[in-house]
Amino acid sequence: MGSLLEDIFKEHPGLKSKMHDRVYTDLWACPRPLTRHWGSGTLFDRIAEHYGKPDIVFGKQDQIPDGIPTVDIDPKVNPSYLLDWAKMDCFKDGQFKFGYWDPPYLAKIDDKEGVHYNRLEPCYREIARVCSWRLAILHPLLYPKPDHYHRIAVIAITYGPNKVIRCLQVFQRDNPNQQTIDI
Repeated sequence: MGSLLEDIFKEHPGLKSKMHDRVYTDLWACPRPLTRHWGSGTLFDRIAEHYGKPDIVFGKQDQIPDGIPTVDIDPKVNPSYLLDWAKMDCFKDGQFKFGYWDPPYLAKIDDKEGVHYNRLEPCYREIARVCSWRLAILHPLLYPKPDHYHRIAVIAITYGPNKVIRCLQVFQRDNPNQQTIDI
């Protein structure tokens, strides 16, 4: 069974080319976490179903399937690559086709109790550099699109009542051969 959007494209084949500059939006209500960590394991499967299976994950989490390489700076989570996301010189430009990043939600509270999240710009730039086609980011903030990418989806992700709604953002390279990144 395809997504509603895929069904619409089958009925109206010319519509897909007209939607190149449009962004797909949705709300995915995922099951409550069954582990002591955030996430239920279904989000990665849904990303793979709708956008293809990421071939690298930035951030080691318990819901990532075995066999998918992970990059993390924390040795306790036993990542495939023990690296700082801001310094991944061991990877070539565009080495991975599709990356998935669930960065930490580092935030500070100002004197008026406003919450300000950190977008981890150096990490974002480096992750975009090593991905040749797509990049999915899960975060409470909307990230700016990197140069030479376009946003193809913004999906609200919820794990039920009293949980923070996060945003799954999917970016795709305008030209998969273009490797210059400006954010």
